[in-house]
Amino acid sequence: MRFSLLLCFLVSCGGPARIQIESNPEGALVTLNGVEKGRTPMVVREKFRGTADLLLELEGYEPYRSALNLRPRWYEVPPFDLIIPAKDRSFQIELEVEKTNHGALKRRALEFRP
Repeated sequence: MRFSLLLCFLVSCGGPARIQIESNPEGALVTLNGVEKGRTPMVVREKFRGTADLLLELEGYEPYRSALNLRPRWYEVPPFDLIIPAKDRSFQIELEVEKTNHGALKRRALEFRP
């Protein structure tokens, strides 16, 4: 009985992580763990705790791929999470302009002409 109460207590503690994602320029499509979440700037509430895969895509810019550490900090685990509120995780990402080889692109376009 005591073990089941302790297990219920541990499972019920630790709410979802609040993740703020911003990009420069704004409007990048955010994909978190393979699921499209929306466009930047945005705030995501994620129950997953661990390492999450982040992908930002915006036309004219290189795709940005990274692993986000969403593991709980020491104060986000029981019993500390009942006393100390979890802090938002914030990520600011600078997107790089897509590198295009215009000469090769023009040659490929000419090859496709009928």
